[in-house]
Amino acid sequence: MIFALPARAEPPKTLSPDEAALALYRDGSQAYAEGRFSDAASLLTQAYALKKEPVILFNIARADEGQGNLVGAVDAYRRFLESQPDVADAASIRQRMATLQKQIQERADLQKQRDAARQQASVESKHAREARERAEAEHGRRWQTIMPWVVTGAGLAGVGAGVVFAVVAQNNYNTSVTDPFLSSSQQEYRNATTFGTGATIAFIAGGVVAGAGIIWKIVEAATSSRSTISVGVGPASVRIAGTF
Repeated sequence: MIFALPARAEPPKTLSPDEAALALYRDGSQAYAEGRFSDAASLLTQAYALKKEPVILFNIARADEGQGNLVGAVDAYRRFLESQPDVADAASIRQRMATLQKQIQERADLQKQRDAARQQASVESKHAREARERAEAEHGRRWQTIMPWVVTGAGLAGVGAGVVFAVVAQNNYNTSVTDPFLSSSQQEYRNATTFGTGATIAFIAGGVVAGAGIIWKIVEAATSSRSTISVGVGPASVRIAGTF
């Protein structure tokens, strides 16, 4: 019987810096050809870190330009020309750098315009919000100013109704006194009593409501103008005095 000895595994080969740079360069070139410009720029940058070949800088510039990193592209082109000042197409590269720098400036100007427009829109929105808040506050103050008069008017209307009821009650009472027939006289008296009660209620309710409206207005005026008021209560009256 024959036993085969297991084959000894070969240790992984360690690449030299130049070999690693070449592998990275090839991978970066493949990524660029496939349109993966960000990967290409990253791989080529790693390759240049291992081997300072000027051509790698040129390819980094192309990859950065492909992914829209115009600032990085201009910087890579500049370093390429610094390392290869006599390269044959130096003039066209400088022209390309000038074009990219113009695009960079245009982008910066456009961003400034966008920022200014955004700031202007924010200011206008703030002003519109403040104007709306002022209008709402003014509406509230106007309504608050009107309401005391509305309440006072409602109270005076109640007092007016009391006057009407009192007149009707008095007329009914006078009729009951002069009516020679007992049944109709009693009915007129009952009507007089009913209207008299209604007049009393209307006088009291209307007076209270009207007084409340007047006091409300006085207090509001005192509060808004820093005036002073004093209220005195007597046995049969309420006295309000103040300076405005």
